[in-house]
Amino acid sequence: FNGVCAEFGLAPDVIDDLNALMISMEMDCVVYPGEPVPPNPGPPRPTGSSLYARLGGVYPIALFVDRLVDALLDDDRVDVPMDTQKRNESSLKYLFTELLCNVCGGPEVVTAKGCDETKLLVPKSAWRIFIATAEVAADHFPRAT
Repeated sequence: FNGVCAEFGLAPDVIDDLNALMISMEMDCVVYPGEPVPPNPGPPRPTGSSLYARLGGVYPIALFVDRLVDALLDDDRVDVPMDTQKRNESSLKYLFTELLCNVCGGPEVVTAKGCDETKLLVPKSAWRIFIATAEVAADHFPRAT
């Protein structure tokens, strides 16, 4: 760990702080030989009847956004405007996930409401491609009954 920190050029006091943080969490994160491994509780499922709850919460929605954005950015027929600052792949995925979770009734707060950074800005001419791509990206969601 210290070697990696040194490779990144971190100051010795920062490395000491990171070591102290890791040591403080050791008992919560490490299973020692002979100890039983606790069961993985998995992510808690949201309750209620909102679309957010019916889809399974933030993790399935984030997976949908991840698949959708990746597919749209890889498709030469769709021009999603990007830059290296506000509209990059990571920020677009995060902000669009936040927006979808909020619209579906989840607890997430839209931090960039009204900003283009939260929108995919898919051109109207590519809307059919967008819908088809979204259907494929949503294949892990429960089917409507």
